[in-house]
Amino acid sequence: VSYFDTAKGEAMQEKDGFAKTIIEAESGAILGFHIVGPSAAILIQEVVNAMTYDQTGASIAGSVHIHPALSEIIPLALSSPR
Repeated sequence: VSYFDTAKGEAMQEKDGFAKTIIEAESGAILGFHIVGPSAAILIQEVVNAMTYDQTGASIAGSVHIHPALSEIIPLALSSPR
């Protein structure tokens, strides 16, 4: 998912940043998550916390995220088709 897919990313004209995820099909467990772009180190923390406590991708994708903010890329990446 591109940063540009979020309102904040579009406003920033950020066309190179992206996030991608690896989800186990059967359990929904988050196996991996990559973010490349501005504020990546801050954005990844939500996913690190979720993985630490064995939350699924669906649990994050279904939660409310601030709009407009780059953090919207997290649920977008977790709910995008595979």
